[in-house]
Amino acid sequence: MTQEDVWKTVAEDGQKKADFIPFTQSDCWLKMMLGDTCVGLFVFERLNKVMLDVHPAILPEYRGKIGHQAGVEHLRWIYENEPACMKIVATIPVIYRHVKLYANMLGYRDEGINRASYMKNGRIHDQWTLGITREEIARVL
Repeated sequence: MTQEDVWKTVAEDGQKKADFIPFTQSDCWLKMMLGDTCVGLFVFERLNKVMLDVHPAILPEYRGKIGHQAGVEHLRWIYENEPACMKIVATIPVIYRHVKLYANMLGYRDEGINRASYMKNGRIHDQWTLGITREEIARVL
C-alpha cells in the first residue's frame, strides 16, 4: 500500500506513509501473485451478511493484461470461497477515472455517486459507487 504509485492513489490528505498502519481487521487481504512476485492486493471488508466492499491496489508495472487477470481472479476467489456473498461494492473517487474503467472492465456496474466524500490535494471530491452481483460474477468467470 505504501509503494509510491499506489500511495498517491490511496492516501487521503494528511496521511503520511511513515504513520501508515494497515487496517488488519478487514475481513480479507487477498495478495495477487505472479510466480514469486506480488502484483497487487485486494482488501475486502464485510458490510453485512451478503455484501463485501473491495479496495484494489495493482502495482503500476502490472496494470494492463496482468492486472486485468488479477481482477478476474479476485472475483473467482470470492465466488468460490464466499458462497454467502451476493454482491461486492467499490467506492472510487471521481479523480481516478482509470480505476473506474478498470472496475467497469471487470463487470462492476455504476450504481451512484457519494457526493463530497473524499479529500485529496486540499479539495473535496465525489466518489462513484460501483457494484457487481454474484450472478454477474458468474458471467465474468
